[in-house]
Amino acid sequence: MRNCRHRAVISLVLILFICNTRCSIGEIIGNILGAYLGIDGINKKFLDKLEIREVIENMAKRLYD
Repeated sequence: MRNCRHRAVISLVLILFICNTRCSIGEIIGNILGAYLGIDGINKKFLDKLEIREVIENMAKRLYD
């Protein structure tokens, strides 16, 4: 799992570096990684920079319940 997670994060960072931080491809990959890894699998430094984090977390909780 660690190797897969590491590759996924590297892929996301490379795509965002190429496309800019608001690239739709990066958004799609970020959504997939978030669903796959869960909040515990996402590095805290990425979570801290997440825009509208509270809205996203509330929506995720409502979808889960």
